[in-house]
Amino acid sequence: TICLYLIDRSLAPEATFDARLHLIYLMNDILHNCIRKGNDAIRIQMSKIIVPIYCLAVDQA
Repeated sequence: TICLYLIDRSLAPEATFDARLHLIYLMNDILHNCIRKGNDAIRIQMSKIIVPIYCLAVDQA
């Protein structure tokens, strides 16, 4: 799924801060469209991974 891909890319040893930041921007766009179109399934799944991905990005800052 999308969520597993985002987690894998964030946890990759070669993932830089910029790469993780781009993933956060991508997640923001996906969540915005989910809310706008009423797609609760993806929104609920992404809400489970958003905090860990933010934390990974901050650790790299």
